[in-house]
Amino acid sequence: MSSGYIYITLERDVTPEFGAIESVLAGIGVRLENVITRKISALSECGEQVFVTREWIVAQLTERRGVSMQWWYGGAEDLYCRFNPDDLDGCWRVEFGLDGVDEERAEALVERLLGYFKECCTRGDVRALLVDRSGYLEETDWDAVIAGRETLRNVPDILVLPRGLAPPGLVTADDESSECRQHIILRARQ
Repeated sequence: MSSGYIYITLERDVTPEFGAIESVLAGIGVRLENVITRKISALSECGEQVFVTREWIVAQLTERRGVSMQWWYGGAEDLYCRFNPDDLDGCWRVEFGLDGVDEERAEALVERLLGYFKECCTRGDVRALLVDRSGYLEETDWDAVIAGRETLRNVPDILVLPRGLAPPGLVTADDESSECRQHIILRARQ
């Protein structure tokens, strides 16, 4: 089990991307609706589970309101997700919590979201993706790093940034890195 997380920063309105993310997750058996209760769960500000509709979630996103919610692997195993608007630069951060997700499912989720990121990259709709499987760098202000307001000090398991934000001293020929058009992919040394 992991207490890690995955962030994707989207450049534009997240409302149309909600359905795309739903499709990406469905490809690994993750559903919006709990298969036992047939209910969709959001989380209140104090962490209480509240039942909502898909339409309610989309309405919240349309109004640029953050939404914390649960996706479901089945009836009991959930995946925490938060859609969080950044009012400073108009981006959205989509966060997935890996707490309670076993290693095999976490790896499948990472692979699916990397594929989604690469697809969005071709349209210019994404700014960054990061994967910190252990949660070791949780205290880092990733929004500030991604926006270029703070210097990158540590590399999580996977970090995809716009090329201009990658510190020159961090990326060398010895680093395991590759291009995604205008982005650079950094991987922590194993």
